[in-house]
Amino acid sequence: MTLEDLHISMLGFRREGDLHAHLQHQQLAPGLELHVISVDLCLQKEQGNLVTPAAHGFWQHQIAKGQVIGAGGGPPCETFTAARFQEGGPRVLRSASFPDGLPALRFREWQQVIVGTRLFLFLMDQLLLLAKCGGCGFCEHPQFPTWLRSKEPASIWAHPAIRSLRLLACCGVTSFGQCVFGAAAVKPTSILHLRLPRFRRIVFAQGRCGRCPHGAHAHAQLKGFEEDGTTFRTARCKIYPEGLNRALADAILTQAAKVYAGVRVSAGLPQELEPFNHVDFVGCDIVQPDLYRPVV
Repeated sequence: MTLEDLHISMLGFRREGDLHAHLQHQQLAPGLELHVISVDLCLQKEQGNLVTPAAHGFWQHQIAKGQVIGAGGGPPCETFTAARFQEGGPRVLRSASFPDGLPALRFREWQQVIVGTRLFLFLMDQLLLLAKCGGCGFCEHPQFPTWLRSKEPASIWAHPAIRSLRLLACCGVTSFGQCVFGAAAVKPTSILHLRLPRFRRIVFAQGRCGRCPHGAHAHAQLKGFEEDGTTFRTARCKIYPEGLNRALADAILTQAAKVYAGVRVSAGLPQELEPFNHVDFVGCDIVQPDLYRPVV
């Protein structure tokens, strides 16, 4: 089999020790290297706008013709977050009965909900096509808040698209606390993984089978605002700890080497993917902006 190149696409800012860095320049076999691209509105102001039909069609085409063998990311969680149920948090925008947005939202709140839903469905569509084409990938999101069940919270883990993907033998969902990978807070997280069985094994080898082993009061609390008075403390958890990046990279490289060893590829990045060859880095104190702003 001959491909023009092997590519994995990621979402978000570039940072030292990010998933992109752990995958870039890794040799799957002699002469076979994985090329990684990062795609996000915060990186490419036009091409990174993944909510547009043009972007959806472009990436579906790249996957279908074998240019992209994997994709992963975390759709925005600010309209789902359990912090909205806490005292002093922003208004609740979704519920189990109204997963696409509560009635009578303000215009800006509707915008925020629509963007979050479109980006979630964008990633689901890419993972479904990758499943058909033999690729791999993942979707990360906060774990379903079982402690809020009585308030009927909305969660992507109850969405029909997730439930359908979970029926595929090549898909699985693994839950864990990000503190086992070095995060300052527990942050219960779930990842739907496509053809990445090694990721589950790595998670279960951490802590108490992926659960926090550190005891009560061992971690930072993410309630309320940062010292600037406008940024919620939950925002810092958008950044994956390096240990989680390393675990995902290990699983992706293991799968890619198993499937694509012996494949002949040509060197270089195809011209249509050049705009996504992004190498500018930001510090770990900078996170992707939310659409949410406190209403004065």
